[in-house]
Amino acid sequence: MKRSVMAFFILAGMIAMPLYAQVRMDVGFDLPRGVGAIIQGQPEISSEVSDAISNYIIPFPEAGLYYQYQFAGAPVRIGGGVRLFTFIIETIVWPNIFVEADVWQFTFSLQTGGGVFGMFGIYGSLRTAQVIIPDLSVWFRIGDAFRIGGGAIAFASPDIPDGIAFVYYLGLKFAIKF
Repeated sequence: MKRSVMAFFILAGMIAMPLYAQVRMDVGFDLPRGVGAIIQGQPEISSEVSDAISNYIIPFPEAGLYYQYQFAGAPVRIGGGVRLFTFIIETIVWPNIFVEADVWQFTFSLQTGGGVFGMFGIYGSLRTAQVIIPDLSVWFRIGDAFRIGGGAIAFASPDIPDGIAFVYYLGLKFAIKF
């Protein structure tokens, strides 16, 4: 029931956007710098995993296709669409919504998605899961489309009521408007 309510609100929000909103494609990659969890309100960061990913550069290619709306006279954008990550031989895609605010040359971004996950590559499927994926990041804009920055992405599930896993990262991306 909760998934269908969430899907309804995402769909209603996308339909309610004015017809003159823009299509935007994000393409880039993230470099994980650390992994941790918050369990019963206490943060725990895995030093072994953080050390391992500090010694090796493992970029995770990322892309997104969004329908976004820029508020007139305000440096704020909202949008919705799909986001995907590629892990060498498998790609995972899910619905995603975002709110962004521009302050000077910085873009502050809050995204969340999940609920339905498509996988393609060696193994293909479409599944539902009670997983929400929030992402909070800050990007320095160079020119109109290029961004460099970092943030943290989390994985929350009601199956783990007192815990949330997270990865903090550095990244590069192009936010291309059509």
